[in-house]
Amino acid sequence: MQTTVTRLEQHIVELTRRLEEQQGDLEAARSANRDLTRALNQRV
Repeated sequence: MQTTVTRLEQHIVELTRRLEEQQGDLEAARSANRDLTRALNQRV
């Protein structure tokens, strides 16, 4: 049972790390999208 708990805890740590990484990627994409939209609107 302890082995299963340890394995699941490690899995949670890995999933949390991946989620944080993806949240960073998403924020970067949102920022780029805002910049591109702003640039397009200034051209009109």
